[in-house]
Amino acid sequence: MLTRMAARPEPVGSTLLGRERELAELEAWLDAAVAGHGRLVLVVGEAGIGKTRLAQEVAGRSSEATVAWGRCVDTDGAPPFWPWCQVLRALDAAEIPATAVASPQDRFRVVDAVAGAVVEAAGAQPLLIVLDDVHWADESSLLVLRHLADRAPAAPLLLLAT
Repeated sequence: MLTRMAARPEPVGSTLLGRERELAELEAWLDAAVAGHGRLVLVVGEAGIGKTRLAQEVAGRSSEATVAWGRCVDTDGAPPFWPWCQVLRALDAAEIPATAVASPQDRFRVVDAVAGAVVEAAGAQPLLIVLDDVHWADESSLLVLRHLADRAPAAPLLLLAT
């Protein structure tokens, strides 16, 4: 699913204005995820248009799902899987192994372990995972997102990427 946001000014620190349709769609997808029919939703638009603010609003309205955030950073110093490290910490799930990922097979094992930990956490309580600024995500983090997107339809899991 892809939610495109048209340019509209939004006052900083105010209630969410002019995003009723997008908010209603996201709330419906969150309700579906809580019922066990998850998905990946990409919120796209120009920089500064309010994608993160929209995600914050949905997260704040989530009463039945646990919310965990992972933020991608625009720096070469961030380790692989950085946003997923944040998500796993927020979920009190097992940390990503600190060992070096020396081969594609090693990386796949870590990708699968991270996705498995998220799905397992969703089995205990529906989840809303927000990945902010995915345009800055490293390749390994995107592989986890793709792996989870494949598993989300059968889980109480909404993946919201901005």
